[in-house]
Amino acid sequence: MEEAVHALGRFDAYAAVKFGTSGHEISPMASILLRTESTSSSQIENLTVGAKKLALQELGEGGSDNARVVTGNVRAMESALEFAHDWDQAWR
Repeated sequence: MEEAVHALGRFDAYAAVKFGTSGHEISPMASILLRTESTSSSQIENLTVGAKKLALQELGEGGSDNARVVTGNVRAMESALEFAHDWDQAWR
């Protein structure tokens, strides 16, 4: 456990240098992590979609029902993160 904590600390330090510390997100990675989480949680509901179909859906060129659902999950997660950030700022 201690090794994992140190590894996360090193990763945080690396990310701060690489991407800056202006926000709580690791900019390019946040997008990937959101889509990975949404895809994974959708698989629990027996909804699967490949990266290509998901990307096409995000570009407005998809035709897969599953891609629409997963994209909706991504939008919901983005909204929740934005709300949490705004709410946090209101309390500072």
